[in-house]
Amino acid sequence: MSEAVGKPGEARALLFQKYTVRMGETTSEIEVARAGESYLARLDGRTVSLRWDESEPGRLNLEVDGRPLELRLTRQSDGTLRFEKQARQFAVRVEDDLSARARRAHPRQGEPVPLRSPMPGMVVKVLVEEGQTVSLEEPVLIIEAMKMQNELAAPAAGVIEGLSVKAGQAVNGDQVLLSVRA
Repeated sequence: MSEAVGKPGEARALLFQKYTVRMGETTSEIEVARAGESYLARLDGRTVSLRWDESEPGRLNLEVDGRPLELRLTRQSDGTLRFEKQARQFAVRVEDDLSARARRAHPRQGEPVPLRSPMPGMVVKVLVEEGQTVSLEEPVLIIEAMKMQNELAAPAAGVIEGLSVKAGQAVNGDQVLLSVRA
């Protein structure tokens, strides 16, 4: 990740790198750029400055917009980061954008690949049923948003499972609508 682009003495544009962050069932996109000695992170339309150091193994001193936060950090063998603050624990998986796209395009055999609603809307038609075999990019649902119908395609080839919506149902953006077990 590069700090900035431009000629010396000019205002420089920061280069942001995209990451996918999963915490439980919630998945978010975050963009991070180096800005001098700290970083800028954009999430849900908000930009914050971040600084951190690992003062000792397992102890993370984090500063978010100048506010200090001390966390215990454990790196799990599967790549999950486990944070602990005052007996509260949470696990986070972070994946760079390229790795996330590759995982979605080539899921491991037997791994469920979720189809998330790209926007809030209304399910107009469900084109598949639980247990049905689908191919990659095969149409599976039609959602109406802002008076336009959007056809959603299977995120992977495999078997439909966890179909959780029906025609006429309102859905939220980023809501899991179904999964395809590759």
